[in-house]
Formats: sequence, structure tokens, C-alpha cells
Amino acid sequence: MKTSKWTVLAIFSLSAAMSQLLWLNFAPIISVIQQTYGVSETKASLLILVFPLIYVLLSIPAGIYIDKVGYRRGVGLGVIVMTAFSFLRINTGSFNGLLIAQIGIAAAQPFIINGISKLVMDWFEKSQSALATGLATVGMFVGMAVGMAATPLLISSYGVRGTMGLFAIICLMTSILFFIYVKEKTADPRSSVTRIENIFSFFKDKSLLKLFILSFLGLGFFNGLTTWLELILAPHGINSEQ
Repeated sequence: MKTSKWTVLAIFSLSAAMSQLLWLNFAPIISVIQQTYGVSETKASLLILVFPLIYVLLSIPAGIYIDKVGYRRGVGLGVIVMTAFSFLRINTGSFNGLLIAQIGIAAAQPFIINGISKLVMDWFEKSQSALATGLATVGMFVGMAVGMAATPLLISSYGVRGTMGLFAIICLMTSILFFIYVKEKTADPRSSVTRIENIFSFFKDKSLLKLFILSFLGLGFFNGLTTWLELILAPHGINSEQ
């Protein structure tokens, strides 16, 4: 049976959504984590902060790896690692164990997110590339929204362990769908090896450098707001579920 390009895009978007859900599912329950494990606000926030920090470190290596081996193997590696560490989160006995699991998922994130360009180039015509990339990006934000909105409700019904288990099962199902349906359309989707000097040449472009700075500020504000939103609103009588 021939796989539709929209099916491939939808499953990739679901994989990207899960990576974002597992990132931000702790954002609305920082106070719950503090009370459960007896840790400070700063330490509890590490469950979220490790994602942007590790993304900065691994984004370029992940991109180079995807260029070398193709997006199916590159994104596939990220999906496997994400699923494995999502199951590790079910063991909620210690905060450090939970943090190690989050670090593992954070390391998988750039391998998943950075594959979108290669996948779109392989499956979609040039006239549809912006639309396809936009739809994949929407999937990421849907994952963020579900992680922020659903987690407090699930925690109140199933507890931390039950909620982590539910997310792990969904992650496993997503991984299975990925390896069944997402394949390279062309025989060899790899590009030439990325050279480090080519990467640093981007910083010589003043317009691009301004864009980097503006993006850094915007994303930094977004990450900070989502991380501490519950703690900002709690003193005003607004709880996680609200």
C-alpha cells in the first residue's frame, strides 16, 4: 500500500508533538513536584529547563547526523530514545530519577525536530514546502498545549505515576506508527556532509545575526513564561487546572 505524503507528515507531527508534550507536562505542576519530592522551586524547574539547554548543545550535532544518515534514521533515533526515557519516568520514586529521564528525552528532541526540513524536501513539491513545514510546526504547538492543559487534570485523576504511564504508552504507539509509515521517498535522502566552517559562516551575515538575536530573545521569553506560569499565577488564586 502506497503511503500518502500527508500521512507521513501527520505522523512526524505527532512525534514532534509528543516531544513537546513531554517537555511541558511538568510546567503547570511545578508546585506539585515541589511538594511531592521536597525540592526547591529552582530544582523542580530543572525538569523543564533542561530541554532548551540541551537543545542548544545538541541541535547542530543532530542536524549533521540527520544530513549523514537520512531523516528516517535520524528522527527514528530520537523517537526511540524519547520512548525509552518516557517509560523511565514511570518510576517516580525519586526526583533525580525523573530528572535523568527528562534529560534523556531532552537529548532526543533535536533529533526529532531537526528532521522536518529533510522530510518536507523529500516528500513535498517546492510549492507545498511552506505549508507542510507550517503544519508540522502546528503539531509542535498542539503538543505544548495538550501538555500544559491536560496534565493537571490527569494528575488529579491518576496521580503522577499514572499520568507518566499514560504518556509513555501514547509515546510508544507514536513510535510504532513512525517506523511503519515514515520512510524515505528517494533512494538516498542524505546530503553532503555538513562542514563546521560552513555553519560558522552564518554568523558573518549581519541580517541573519540580528534574526538569531531576536529569535533568542523571543524564545527565551516564551520558555521562561511557560516554565514559571503556574508559580506566577498561584499567588493570585489561580491553580494548575484553572
